Amino acid sequence: VTRTPKTGDHGVDLVAAKDNFRVCLQCKKYTKPVGNSAVQEVTAGKTHYQGTHSGVVTNNSFTKKAIELAESNNVMLLHHDELDNLEKILTEANLQEKE
Repeated sequence: VTRTPKTGDHGVDLVAAKDNFRVCLQCKKYTKPVGNSAVQEVTAGKTHYQGTHSGVVTNNSFTKKAIELAESNNVMLLHHDELDNLEKILTEANLQEKE
């Protein structure tokens, strides 16, 4: 896992790479649900960092608009408790894409 610069990160806070996966993550610690701007940012950042996948990680939930935008841009929306299972989540997502 590599941290991106604190400023000028192009919407990506962390890049996690393993095997054929290169996951760009935007991290949000909010007291309210995360909106679609985080999804927009990580979508752009995925291209910049040449990611295979992208996601937004939070301690909270996501707004309806964020969920809609994530679905249409194939962005994972994750609670921070799910990070331990990220490799499994990615593997399952890849299997579903191939079906």
